[in-house]
Amino acid sequence: MRLHPPVPLFDRVCRENCKLAGHDIPKGITMIMNAYSIMRDPKIWDNPNDFIPERFLTENENTKGQNLQIYVPFGGGRRMCPGTNMSSSLINCSVTAMVQCFDWKVVGGDGPDGSKVNMDAKAGVTMSLEKPFMSTPVLHRNLFSA
Repeated sequence: MRLHPPVPLFDRVCRENCKLAGHDIPKGITMIMNAYSIMRDPKIWDNPNDFIPERFLTENENTKGQNLQIYVPFGGGRRMCPGTNMSSSLINCSVTAMVQCFDWKVVGGDGPDGSKVNMDAKAGVTMSLEKPFMSTPVLHRNLFSA
């Protein structure tokens, strides 16, 4: 979600005159926030382009690379996505069940044996892979059997 936010750009209307990074921002102007760049900023994140899920295990939000206040895949503030908490819970449960019950075989991937996933993104308003990810689940554990 940090490396590939579902909506990389979102807008906000400034509610009052303010100064941001030395620039005067008048009340009522629409600003575009770039979540993709914010969540890959090397001033904020250690190794910003690397997938390191352990960085979210800390409770110290002031440590460089761990500040969850700039983790904005669902937007931020009063207008952030109302489904953030539900989505995060469902993602955790769904991924856990898929990893626990299945082995996954990549179909049509890159590399000599076709098992490498191509993570290149294509341009657009929403983030999507340049080459669609295809995989086949192979059942290795059925939790509902006797």
